[in-house]
Amino acid sequence: MKEYINIRLFSETSLPQKRLEHFLDYAVTHCRYYKNLGLRGKPLTSFPLLTKDIIRESYTDLISDEADRIIYRESYTGGSTGEPLHFINQMEFDPVYQVVLWQRMGYRPGDIILAMDGTKVPDESVRANIFWGKKNNRSLPYGGYFLSSLYLNDDNMQSFTDYIKELKPDFIRGYPIFIYTIAKYMKDNGISVSHRIKGIQLTSESSLPYQHALIEEVFNTTVYMQYGHTESCAFAYTADKSRIYHTEPLYGFMEILNEAGEHVKTGETGEIVVTSYFNKVMPLIRYRTGDLAEFGGYDGNSLILNRIDGRTQDYVVDSTGRKVMITALIMAQHCAALGHIRKWQIEQTEKGTVNMRIIRGSDYTEDSEKELSRLFMDNAGINVVFEYVTSLPITGRGKSKLVIQHLNNGYQ
Repeated sequence: MKEYINIRLFSETSLPQKRLEHFLDYAVTHCRYYKNLGLRGKPLTSFPLLTKDIIRESYTDLISDEADRIIYRESYTGGSTGEPLHFINQMEFDPVYQVVLWQRMGYRPGDIILAMDGTKVPDESVRANIFWGKKNNRSLPYGGYFLSSLYLNDDNMQSFTDYIKELKPDFIRGYPIFIYTIAKYMKDNGISVSHRIKGIQLTSESSLPYQHALIEEVFNTTVYMQYGHTESCAFAYTADKSRIYHTEPLYGFMEILNEAGEHVKTGETGEIVVTSYFNKVMPLIRYRTGDLAEFGGYDGNSLILNRIDGRTQDYVVDSTGRKVMITALIMAQHCAALGHIRKWQIEQTEKGTVNMRIIRGSDYTEDSEKELSRLFMDNAGINVVFEYVTSLPITGRGKSKLVIQHLNNGYQ
């Protein structure tokens, strides 16, 4: 993290607006999709909302004509509402903001950050009951060490706990339900940590007050939340136990819109719509995330979110009854097949098997099905029964659930 640690982010009132104007101008100059809209010089609100379907249909037109001069990577998102997406992305800026967030939490050079996430462990390590290790330097500052949620079960929780106590991390960053499950095991068995943990950052899923309270009690520290996307359009965080999110105004522009496309009032809930300031290889302007949030007004240039809904703590259950978190199984793995799916839904009525309903994209093939089948079998020992459909059921709020779980394996 040393190369980032002295970087400072500026917060002059005019700078976020200048970044937005520059980004919009770049998009209408270098991307056919935005150029064809005829919106040069127009404000952000003149741009139409960008959906996942539009990205799929206009994929090539959304790519900058300077893409061959930009370093980027292929990205995939599983979609918490069942709409996966494939896109290309610049990511070199994101670590800067993560480092600044660590600094706000009290990070000092040499501090150990443990990532409790869905890192895949080599088979030989799994056979030796080793589900942790050191991350490569590219993973900084998201964690120098990892503890993988993919392998947690009732029989090995003690070894997971022992690793945390042995490593003595200064910070923990990871999936809420994973950290909560370990914390509950520790409380139930009278286990405590002897070293000081400066803070625990929850990310990638929604989390609940009872989980915050238990995690803080067991680890004797403060829980912070961080909200972002693989699409790299938004960066928000909590700064204290109020659990109110502050958005980073220099990372991207956020709107909270109602169904009519109008910005909601303070205290009202709407959909999070975001615009990146950095991803010039494929600019995403007014991108609909599918996540809902309660708008809390502004604090200077920072938009405030009183609450974020979405990014659910979904899980599937293997043949032994072990819970496998969807965040670890899908979101943390590289799976090209996700880019070939328009929408999907997973339903489970028996242990070890899931029914997967898929609305296929035009490039979905037999190889896509094989890759999805391997993803579930290799990482969770779960068999997949495929069903190809033209529509999926939606909730009363108009959203499609990614996982419908009929097995009652609650974490409380």
